[in-house]
Parts: sequence; structure tokens; C-alpha cells
Amino acid sequence: MDKATKDGKVAVMMGGKSSSNDSCFEKPSMKLMQIVLAGQPQLAERLAKPSMAQLRQRVSFAIRIEPLTRYEIDQYINHRLCVAGYTGLPLFHVGAQALLAERSEGIPRNINNLCFCAMSFAWAMKQERIDRETLRDALSDLDTGSPYQNEVLAPKSPGEVKLSASQTVGRGGLATEGPSGGG
Repeated sequence: MDKATKDGKVAVMMGGKSSSNDSCFEKPSMKLMQIVLAGQPQLAERLAKPSMAQLRQRVSFAIRIEPLTRYEIDQYINHRLCVAGYTGLPLFHVGAQALLAERSEGIPRNINNLCFCAMSFAWAMKQERIDRETLRDALSDLDTGSPYQNEVLAPKSPGEVKLSASQTVGRGGLATEGPSGGG
């Protein structure tokens, strides 16, 4: 509040899970800060609650960012891999890219999580590229209601047994370190 009264404009960035106290937004004589809210669609549901009326009244405009298209998802994944230093052949086969687009619903956070799980599973299976089958196996651990969870895949070669992601790496996850980097 001191910054607002002395220096002028203050902007506050709040994520969807933040809580707020309405009394810190303005004084009777002036607005103390500009507030930028960013979040998933559930943030709009939260703001629609009667208890959020005072905050909602202060919203000047709202922008909805549409989910990425299939083309944008492919570009997003390739960009992220390039920034991470990957320079090899396309990491995800076309079938895997199509499944990623379908299951991620075009939401970057979902894309990141699905790619992380697929890459972790491929690494554990010592595969250099991710095809649709590999992605399906990795996804079966993420969603207990997955239509692929109980699907039995034929062995790749005689004597080779195809294990599910959970049988290969362990129940509850594909690696000891998740997308957040903890562990």
C-alpha cells in the first residue's frame, strides 16, 4: 500500500488458487493497485461465487484464451524440445502427436504433463522415439478411467512381454521425479 500512495501504479499478479482480502484493493479516495488474475476456467467459476462479488465488480475485462489447435500443439512441443536442447529426429511420431492433441485438450499444462510422462516412459523402456503405443502405455497410468488401461497389446517380438507403464516403473508414477522437478 505504501508503494501505491508514494510511487503510483501497482500491479498484482494472482494465480487461480490465491485468496484475497478485499480491503487491501482500494481506499475511499483512490485505487491502490491494479489486479491481474490468470487461471484455468475454474477461476471464472470461483469468481462467480457470491462471496467474490466485491472482487468481481472490480474486473474491467476478461480474456479467454482458447485451447491450442492440433497444429499449434505440434509447434508448441517442437519449440519446448528445441529450447531444452533437443536436436534429433522428431521425438513424437505422427500417431503420438494426434493422441497428445486429443488427450491434452489443447491445454499447455496438460501437454507438458503428458509429454513428461511419455518421455519418462520411453526413457525407462530405452526407446529413442515415442509412438502412439508408447504414449498410450504412459497415459494408462495417469487416468484410472483410461480406455487403454485394460487393453492387452501383443508382444513386439517372440518372447518379449509388453508391460504396462505401472508394471515397468512402479505404481503411482513413471519416474521418481515429477514435472515439478521435486524428488
